[in-house]
Amino acid sequence: IYKQTGDIEKATKFSNGSLELKKAIGDRRREVEMLLFLADLYKNVNHNKVLEVLTDALRIAEQTKMLDLFSRTHFHLSCYYKQDGNYEEALKHLEAHTSLEKEFNKNAIGQKILTLEITHKAEQTRKEADAAKQRNEELTRLNEEIEDQKRKLEEAFSNLKATQAQLIQSEKM
Repeated sequence: IYKQTGDIEKATKFSNGSLELKKAIGDRRREVEMLLFLADLYKNVNHNKVLEVLTDALRIAEQTKMLDLFSRTHFHLSCYYKQDGNYEEALKHLEAHTSLEKEFNKNAIGQKILTLEITHKAEQTRKEADAAKQRNEELTRLNEEIEDQKRKLEEAFSNLKATQAQLIQSEKM
């Protein structure tokens, strides 16, 4: 809020307080994000502090293997060195940023592909289960028909025997 209103001093004060809280609770991701925010605040006030803050952010992002923040920090460093006129360092950090973005996006795409494969297999398994359920229902229905026909045949056979017995009895008379 203070940054938006132009009160960089208060924004810096509160951001540093927030940074200390993130350090205290061990939230490394938010710590790097706050360092990047502070670097943005310092760029018009304390140029030397920008490099210090970005170097800390780069170190933490690298240690914790947070590719997205590591990439963003390289990008910020590229902008810093470009503004400072050190184009060689700016290019080095921009290339690192680009390389990390490619790796990050490759990983994200790989994760999406894996998720789609898992979803596909789950859907396929569900369809197979539905098909098996339908086959079981059809077999149950056919089995019931067979049982019904068997019962009717047994009744007919029983009636035939009774009729045969009556015929034999009536012929004896």
